[in-house]
Amino acid sequence: MAIKPFKEVAKESFQTLKKYQSGELLPIVTGRPWLDDVFGGLLPQDIVVIAGASGGGKSFELQRIKNFIMEVDNNPQAEEFVWLEHSLEMRLLSNMIRDLNKKLDKPKRDILTKEFTEEEKQLVNDYYTKIVDGRLFLEEEAVTPEEFETNTREFLKKHVDKKAVFVSVDHIALQKNKKSGDKKATVDDIVEAVNRLKKEFPNAIFIILSQLNREILKRIKDKDMMAMPNRGDVFQSDTMFHIADYLYISHNPNRLGINEFLKVNAEIYDYLEEHFGERDTRGRVSFETLGKIFYIILKIREAEVFFRDIYVEDIDIPERVRNAHRIENSDVTPISNTIPEPDFQSNNFDPWGDNSSGDDSTPF
Repeated sequence: MAIKPFKEVAKESFQTLKKYQSGELLPIVTGRPWLDDVFGGLLPQDIVVIAGASGGGKSFELQRIKNFIMEVDNNPQAEEFVWLEHSLEMRLLSNMIRDLNKKLDKPKRDILTKEFTEEEKQLVNDYYTKIVDGRLFLEEEAVTPEEFETNTREFLKKHVDKKAVFVSVDHIALQKNKKSGDKKATVDDIVEAVNRLKKEFPNAIFIILSQLNREILKRIKDKDMMAMPNRGDVFQSDTMFHIADYLYISHNPNRLGINEFLKVNAEIYDYLEEHFGERDTRGRVSFETLGKIFYIILKIREAEVFFRDIYVEDIDIPERVRNAHRIENSDVTPISNTIPEPDFQSNNFDPWGDNSSGDDSTPF
């Protein structure tokens, strides 16, 4: 029976609170201030929605968050986490090359087409042993909403003993349609399934990636607040907003042709001063966009009425691009340098040999 006495539910909630106060349970740190500031990190049964246009960096954002969360140095209980990734857009090989690009400081083309040096082989083998410790799971086939709910429920049932079970979907609109062409109904059904699963499994945390719709392309303009991504730009925005505890947009306005983004009160956004362009006579400023990713925070369920709704990070870009834009300051720190490698432990699986042999060799 779904109906419970309020006393019973309240008692369970206070018991959970006591576990957090004693340190038996810990908020899960993500390394993203808009996810960490309210409670110190994510809590079980949270739902995070990350939206963005194509090329806006949302898949890379998910990868960074996953790497950070699963690192034991960041989350002492991370050895008791597992992660199921429904990866419908990014290939695993692409994600691996991204990681190795940063780890080796080597062009992606060279990683793909040239053999590793002996020194590089050691680094690659170290990377490999860190990602195959049995905590990560992958689903790369598109499924119907019913199959998604069934498969995910079975996975969650197998890991009810874990401190946290993460389920990510990249991205939700790529799942198999329930009916031919009925993409909106498919998204709605998956979102409803996520909400049911969240309530059923108290250690589950969901991270959903979603596209922006084309409305954002109608508002490409420099120094204009109308260029700010808003709720209506998120695909199936009402459905996403209803379930999300956190919803934000990973945005690259420069990629859309905007050189000076928005027009804001400099005093309100003084924490972003390093990204300001010139101030006008009314004290308003726009943000420079070259080599920057913007995070537009649309919802934090438990935040105060007023919260920081814009964050900016520098990204690494070629010097020739900087020269073309006549940017004098070339001191841009790649955001990947701030994201630690996951501290995974090795196991005996060898993708290049006979998996049944039990040897502990690495790929190279």
